[in-house]
Parts: sequence; structure tokens; C-alpha cells
Amino acid sequence: MPRRQRQPLHLLLSLLIIGAWLRVYGLSVHSLWFDEVFSQRVVSLFDALALFQNGVAGDVHPPLYFALLWLWVQLTGESVVALRMLSVLIALLALPACYHLARLLFNRRAALLALILATFAPYQVYYAQETRQYALSFTALAWAGVGLAAMWRGKRYGRLLYVVGATISLYTHYICGLTIAALHLWLLGYSPMRAKWRQWLSADVLIALLYLPQVFTFLSQTSAVFEGFWIRPPSPLAPVFSVGFLIFAITLPEALIPLGVVAVWLLLAVNALDMRRLRQAEVRAAWLFCLVAVFGTLISALIISIRAPIYSERSFGMVAPFIVVALAGGVACAPHRSPARLLYAALIVTCTGGLVAHYTPPDLLRPPFRQIAADLRALPDSERVPILYLHDGAYLPMTYYAPDLMANARLVFTEARSWLYPRTWELLGIQRYSRAEIAAWLANYQGTLRVVYYGGTLPEEEATLRALLARCPAQRELDYLPFVILYEVHCDVRSDS
Repeated sequence: MPRRQRQPLHLLLSLLIIGAWLRVYGLSVHSLWFDEVFSQRVVSLFDALALFQNGVAGDVHPPLYFALLWLWVQLTGESVVALRMLSVLIALLALPACYHLARLLFNRRAALLALILATFAPYQVYYAQETRQYALSFTALAWAGVGLAAMWRGKRYGRLLYVVGATISLYTHYICGLTIAALHLWLLGYSPMRAKWRQWLSADVLIALLYLPQVFTFLSQTSAVFEGFWIRPPSPLAPVFSVGFLIFAITLPEALIPLGVVAVWLLLAVNALDMRRLRQAEVRAAWLFCLVAVFGTLISALIISIRAPIYSERSFGMVAPFIVVALAGGVACAPHRSPARLLYAALIVTCTGGLVAHYTPPDLLRPPFRQIAADLRALPDSERVPILYLHDGAYLPMTYYAPDLMANARLVFTEARSWLYPRTWELLGIQRYSRAEIAAWLANYQGTLRVVYYGGTLPEEEATLRALLARCPAQRELDYLPFVILYEVHCDVRSDS
């Protein structure tokens, strides 16, 4: 094989190796947080068949990822590395998907640029290291996009790949349905694909048939979301910031978040100007294919959130590959004098900085629960002194890291602001205490008590903590960045007076 043909293969393999290393490196540095421990609890209590039959422990997600995780832990166990490794392996499949999608839509240069950006994009690394369904959603939907692009290019494998990728994505995250619906706007609006309507419509019918077993569960879970959910209503400008989040996730320091958002939007704006100058209608259509997937999903979720808040940025990972391919395609097809290449290089540098921040504690979502558990065990009478948890977010992770200390633990029932539904807590076997019950207990409590404060604790629980600290002197106060504080107080008759 000539050297000029071998070199790109070496480059591609090198990028895949780097991508694998970035996703494995530091896999256990950060503690498991609430969502990840929820995944672990679900697969420890229910088998794969039960997850498909009864839903995910009363929660609002499809069952496929949890069923795969159940199978995975039977082979690997439930260590932090084992739990997260499934997402790592799945996320690695997104790298060739980004490459192939960009090659079909644009050209090989765009494919290489897309692979580079997908390799270093902090969003794809961050959620490759989380025991949740996000890696499976963006990998499956990326391959579904490859299937549609292959149908456009007349490839025989396109329809089958689209059916498989779209079906997996729908069984992984319901918002994938918004992306698939948005892409159909492009299919109907672009005449060459409209002419092939029999191909993609027959694929849609097959996807619908494969999804029938999940329909009733989907309707039930959707009804539960519309009755009330913990997510706050989004700002009308939320999609503006979400585009940057799809590249950087939460890895950038707070002061640099506006810089990351501006960098992505500036490159998109330059891409848009360059696309207007291009004479190739196919290139513009390919670029719009990606943007319709991204903004169609974000705007649809924003509109639905008027009725029921579902707008959670980390849930839009399924369109992360499409923003990567859109940026790469715009740069690859840019005119010679366009600043797009310089902006792309700056974006890669910013991504590298985000990765460095990601590997360095603290993490905004993942407090050091492993260390908190170790410190609690080191305190005197650790198994006998009661622990009061003022927020769901701290309680559930401690069932993983300190199960031996949960017998005397109490969790406040935060009512509508709870992160899980009441039935889900019951299925997980976790008892919560009303605010009135906690108040009555604290009013008569004597002796040592430990209280775990979690950032985002509701005002009612913060008031309970302030009243307790005013009545009972604090013996210890241990701070854990970014927002967990452990208090040890002592209550007796003299402090009551």
C-alpha cells in the first residue's frame, strides 16, 4: 500500500487510541453521584426482564441501558470502574460514527476534523464516564444519522443501519424521538430525500413496529412527567447556552463558560456565512441536516417545557455528534480566506482545557462521597450516631459508599422537589420522613447528631439546619467541595434551655 494511503489510517487509529485513553483515564477519580447510584441500585434490585416488563423502578426512562447494565454487572461486578466502563465502551463507538457521518455528508477532510473534535470534546468524554444512558443515546442516534446519510448517498446498508440505530435510541432515551422527528423535517424539505420517501418511510414503519412493546410504558411515564417533575422551567434563551454545553458539558470553570459558548456560536456564524457563498447545494443541505437535528431537538424540548419542564441539558447528548459534524463540515468546506480554521483550532484548544479541568477535582455534579463515607466511618460511634440527610442528592450515593451507616440515617421527604417519584423510592426500599416527623424528632433529640448538607437544599431544610445549629453547639464542620458540608452537633437539656 502506498505511503500516502497508509498515513491517514495511522492517523485515524492514533485518534481512536487517544479517544479511548481520554475516556478511560481518571475513570474512578470522581465519586459516583446520585444518578449513577440510582442506576446501580436499579440493576441490583431488578433483572433485565423485569426492567422491560415493569419499567425502570417507576422512573421515566426507557429500559434498554439499564438492561444492558444489568447484564454487564453480572460479568464485571459493581465497582466504580466496572459500572462506568460500559459507557466508555459504548461511547467509543460514537467516534467512528462521527467520522462516517461527516464523510457521507461532506468529505474525508470533514470526517477527519469531526473525529478530532469528537475525540477531544469534553461532553463526549464526560458522559462516557458516567453510569447513565447518555453515551448509548448519542452513539445510537449518531449511527441512525449515518443510516439516513447512507440512504441519501444510495448505500444499501443505510436503511438497516437507520432502523437499528433509531430503535436503540428510542429504547434508551425518549428525547431521541424529538431528534428523529426533527430530521423528518429535513427529509420532507430536501427534494432528493423526499423523492426517496418509500425507503425511509418503510424504515419508519419497521421502527414503529419494533417500538410497540414500549408504547404503553412510554404513555404512562409521559403522563407522570406532565403531572409534575423536578426540572425547573427553562429560559427562552436556554438553547443558546445548550449549544456550548453539547461541546463542553460542565467541564469549563464558571468564568470561562461564556467564552466556550461564544466560541461555538462564532464558529457556527462563520460556517453560516461560508455556506452562503458555496455553490454546492448538497453541502448546504448536509450542513442543515446536522443543524435541524440539533436545533429541532432543543426548540421542541423548549416548547414542550411550557406544559411540563423536560429541558435538561445533559439529556440532549443524542445531538452532540450532530453539532460536532456540523462544525467540522463547515470548516472543511470553508473558503481559503475564511477564519473558520483558526476558530476550529481555538475550539480544540479550549476543549483540551476543559478536559484538564474535568480530570481535576472537584466536579460540580460529583461531590467526594467516597471521602465523606470514609470520614464518617472514622468518627466515634459511627454506626450508632444518627445521620440526618437534608437532600436526596447526598443520601442515595451514601447507600453505595457507606451502606453500613444507613441503619441510623434519616432522609427528609422534600415533596414535589424530590429527585425521584414516591413509587420509585418505595421500590428502592428507602424510607423518607416528612418535615413534621423530622421536626418532632429533633425537638426531643438528645446526644450527638450528624447532619449532611447538600448544595441546592430547599429553604425549608436550610431553616431546619439553622434552627438546629442555633439550639445545639457544633462539634465539627467538615466542608467538601463543591457543596457538601458535614456537621456534627450535640444536643442536651442545657442547650435546649
